[in-house]
Amino acid sequence: MNKNMIKIFIFTIFVISIFAFTSGRLTPAFVVNNDKIFHTLAFIVLSFMMHHSFAMGSLRKSAIFVLFVGVMIEVIQVLFTTRGFSFEDLGFDLLGVMLYSIIYYYAGTHIDRLEQYILNYNFNFGKKQ
Repeated sequence: MNKNMIKIFIFTIFVISIFAFTSGRLTPAFVVNNDKIFHTLAFIVLSFMMHHSFAMGSLRKSAIFVLFVGVMIEVIQVLFTTRGFSFEDLGFDLLGVMLYSIIYYYAGTHIDRLEQYILNYNFNFGKKQ
């Protein structure tokens, strides 16, 4: 596990949670109007982060875990918000996971280079050097 990737993964989950669990009135219109695009993009990013944050060793294991996160988001929305469970949202979550898998299949070496850049970048988050 790498601290930089974990920090970005946690930040990603935090941002997605804000959009997933707040009322639709608090969500910016550009997100609401493009909800399915954002589901897909969020799950592409989550797939990358899961695949490279934790040494899961397998794209398949990462994909299964990310899809589990998508199901849990839908369940939490039903239980604790005014939003309902949406199979359509899960479908676009799955599309994001599949797109990441395809992208990784064809451009894995470039994605691995991006990971190495992130791993070696010095994130100070406001601290002076």
